[in-house]
Parts: sequence; structure tokens; C-alpha cells
Amino acid sequence: MMAGVLASLTAALAHAGSYEGTADDYSQINRLMTRYSAALDNRDAQGWASVFTQAGAFRDFHLCLVGRKQIAAFVEQLKSRGQPSEATARPRSHHINGHPWIEYLDRDHATAHTFVMVVGDVGRNHVGSGIEVTGTYDDQLKRVGGHWLIADRREISPGDGPPPCEQAAPPGRTSHQQPLETHDGK
Repeated sequence: MMAGVLASLTAALAHAGSYEGTADDYSQINRLMTRYSAALDNRDAQGWASVFTQAGAFRDFHLCLVGRKQIAAFVEQLKSRGQPSEATARPRSHHINGHPWIEYLDRDHATAHTFVMVVGDVGRNHVGSGIEVTGTYDDQLKRVGGHWLIADRREISPGDGPPPCEQAAPPGRTSHQQPLETHDGK
């Protein structure tokens, strides 16, 4: 009996680590990245927050936003600094993502590594800001209710120091693999 339980457990653990993802997973994750960029570029606070899990986090060299409320509040602050007039209501900058490199940890958890370039509006007369920053997103992704969401996003640009809320990874895992929330959503 004990040997059968042990064999079943071993098989289940081996299977969990071999999940390769589906075309639908890849498509959903790409759409998630596009929604993230469009919401941020258009200063859509609720849209940007909605791509994160409830306890999701955004971290870069100077920010540590945890939870949808803090994430949305950050975009509201950006909006209060000044928005283009209604006549020129297009985004001032555009987040352009490369194709994500996705590693599936199991059916409901993945990491994604994505190149990003932020480009400011440049007019036909070449007036404007052009490339503002390049970097990578290191993401912890979680499937919630059948949809992939960002559980933890760390944005890294050349020359950045560690984010103010860097977390130590447990032995055997790199920091980009350590989610801020547990796999059961708590």
C-alpha cells in the first residue's frame, strides 16, 4: 500500500514539472503583456491593476507596489501629474514588448522573461524623446479562474539597483522564481 502511494506521488511530481504549456496558454500570456502595456500607456489605472493577481506586485529600482489598490493608485498619481489634452489624447510613451520566453513551472504557474523598450512620441519633424529606456520584465505568472495574471513583475533596466522590496529566494531557486504569494493564492 505504502509503495503504491509513494509511486503515485512520485509520478504526480514528475508530471507537474513537465508541463509544456499549450497554444492557448501562450496566446493568453501574450495578450496579458499587450493589455499591460496598453493600460499603462493610456493611464488606465483599473486596466493596469487588472492584469495583476489581487496580491500581485510591481517592482523596479525605486518602486514596490503590492496589491491592485497600490498598483492602480500609482497610475492615478501619474494621471494627476498631467495628461495630454483631449485633442492629443494619445499616449506620450509606448511600451513595446518582445516575445516572452516562458517557463511553465506547472499547469497554473510560469515565469516569463520579456525584453521591453519604452519609446516616447516623436513627430514627423523628429521632435520628441525617442527611446526612453530599455530593459526586461521578469515575471511570475499565475493562472486564476482560467486566466493568466501577473503575480510578481520585476522591471530591470541597465544600471538599476535592486528594488526596495527585493525578496530572498529559497535555496535552489532564483529570485525571479519566488512568487510573492503562495501557489494556493494566500
